[in-house]
Amino acid sequence: MIVGPDHIPVLTDPHQMAADLLTAALSVMAHGHLPEVAEAFIKLLADLPADDAASLFGYTIDMAAPHARRLLEETVTIYIPEHSPWAQNLYRKGRDAGREKGREEGREEGRAAGEAASVLAVLRFRGIDVPPDQHQQITTCTDLALLEVWLRRALEATHIDDVLGDGSESDS
Repeated sequence: MIVGPDHIPVLTDPHQMAADLLTAALSVMAHGHLPEVAEAFIKLLADLPADDAASLFGYTIDMAAPHARRLLEETVTIYIPEHSPWAQNLYRKGRDAGREKGREEGREEGRAAGEAASVLAVLRFRGIDVPPDQHQQITTCTDLALLEVWLRRALEATHIDDVLGDGSESDS
């Protein structure tokens, strides 16, 4: 069965939405661009337990069309005080997700920096001069696969060009 926006009711009453949360979410996904739908949904969330409200909001906003998503985000800031339990839970989840993303990005940057340092250490050990431009190219590279290729090449290189070449030679 294919269902489009015309088949989903436009719910504008938080009490109607509370009676059927799935239909409420679908209504917001299909009609969340209408201010009265967004407002009713946000008011519904204020009456739900914090964890349920944050989960329902997250699920619904992720599935909503971009213009509905923007309106929901704006409506939240108008109708829900920051100190409400579900808003605090929502902010905490967002903050935690942001922190985890930052940690992962930091780990990736750390791996790349370590790999770049290894390339430079091998070149130094082998007595290969690394001009400033190539040094910067190595230290600013974030592509772990490429850094691994450079490290393998550095083990047998006699010149910096042997390491940073165009990659047409075999790297196996």
